[in-house]
Amino acid sequence: MSMSNKKVFTLVHNGAVGAVKIKDCYLMRFDGGAVPNPGTCGSGAVIWGPDGKKLWEVGRYIPYGTNNIAEYTGLEIGLAVCLREGIRNLKIEGDSKLVVNQVIGSWALNAEGMRDCNLRVMALIKKLDYVVIRHVYREFNVDADAVTNELQGTKQSFERRL
Repeated sequence: MSMSNKKVFTLVHNGAVGAVKIKDCYLMRFDGGAVPNPGTCGSGAVIWGPDGKKLWEVGRYIPYGTNNIAEYTGLEIGLAVCLREGIRNLKIEGDSKLVVNQVIGSWALNAEGMRDCNLRVMALIKKLDYVVIRHVYREFNVDADAVTNELQGTKQSFERRL
């Protein structure tokens, strides 16, 4: 988890009462991929505590979809675990520029499928107290990438509490 690419986080939602320190937030990294594109998809998320301890890995197999749908699904399933587990302050990192920039609101939602994915993700984000997000390069997203790749082989969704 110590890898960093020095990009700043962008605030997505702040419903917190009082100040929130980034170092006190949980970290969730997400990923998704399709082989071929479109094709079979794996979507994954990995969640760490503020102390840097890896807590959960969650993956969803999708029989058919695109890379972008898989990336959004990785973010969505990670957010769902955070909400279920009572996590309210969250840093999010992903290697999909499209998803990160659409969540921030700096890129348009042109495709109908992306609009639906974005609406679901934003509805989950609004249930949290504090959310920041940033794009990271693939080499800083190896844990979530490994979950995604595992699903291509097993074709079985899973959740692991670590």
